[in-house]
Order: sequence, then structure tokens, then C-alpha cells
Amino acid sequence: MPNTNMALPIQSGFTPTFYNHENKDDVEDLFFFKINDSLFCAESGVDLYSWDFINRSYPTSKLSFGDELMVAGFPDTNERYDYDGQKINDLLLVRTANLAESELGKDIYTMSGLPSEYNFNGMSGAPVFCRRDGWVLFCGLVIRGSAHSGKMHFISSEIIMSALNNAGVKKA
Repeated sequence: MPNTNMALPIQSGFTPTFYNHENKDDVEDLFFFKINDSLFCAESGVDLYSWDFINRSYPTSKLSFGDELMVAGFPDTNERYDYDGQKINDLLLVRTANLAESELGKDIYTMSGLPSEYNFNGMSGAPVFCRRDGWVLFCGLVIRGSAHSGKMHFISSEIIMSALNNAGVKKA
């Protein structure tokens, strides 16, 4: 982890299973890690911060076409690695787009915005958010996209929540 001499203490991990889902390859292309955050904080002296998926998510299926969405992630760039300077130069891409019709099937949604000067390679796994009643809420994870079209496709928060629920992760 940055600013520490310690890796995250991973306790376990899992890949969800969605039997007979029409988009099985996409919705099962996830891996969740269970982190021992107490151990990390005690040994590193650094607090971990994470998104509260359980209490701060919104069902993607309740969104309407045209609703504004936000995504934040780290696209691949040619300048990412500065080998001489021994640095990683990450570009944080934050963009807004609107929910659009998706032709990719159940639990796969599309956000459509302006074309981007940055490619979307590396954006897979980036969180997608919406705003509701003054809150920014999680509503999905990017699975693919193309910068020239300005479109990103994402799996619904319901898939993520179902996977967490099936793994025994419950609301606080």
C-alpha cells in the first residue's frame, strides 16, 4: 500500500456464481477480496477508507434513461511508467455521462457521453455513481467501453449486492 511498507492482509476472496444468467461471462467476471482492515491499521498506523456498498448503493434498474451518472477510474496511458524516475504517473479520469439504452442484455447498462481524448482501457472495474436526494450512490462497475464513442458499459449494482449478500456480507 502507498506510504506503508505493508501489503493489504487478504483473508480470502471469491468469485460470484450466477447460474443460468444470460450474461454469465460478464456478471461472473468479478473477484472480491476480504481484507483484515483491523490488522492493517494496527500494523501500518494508516487508516483504510472504502465505499460503503451496503448502505450507499442504488439499484441500477430504478434509474431512468437520461439520468446523469459519474465514473472515476484510471485509464491506461503511454506515460504511466517513468522508469528513470521510478514513478507511476496515474491519470484519474472522472467523467459524467447519461444512462442510455443498452443492447447487451440483462444487468448490463450503458452510459453515453462525449468522446474522450483518453482511451478507456484500464477503466474496467471503475465504480459508477448516481446522485439521489443529495447523496452520491454506487450503481455499478464498468466492464468495457470505447473512448471514440464515449460509451461505457457497466454491470448493475444489483449484481454486486447479490454477490455480497450470497457471500454473507450484510447491512450494518
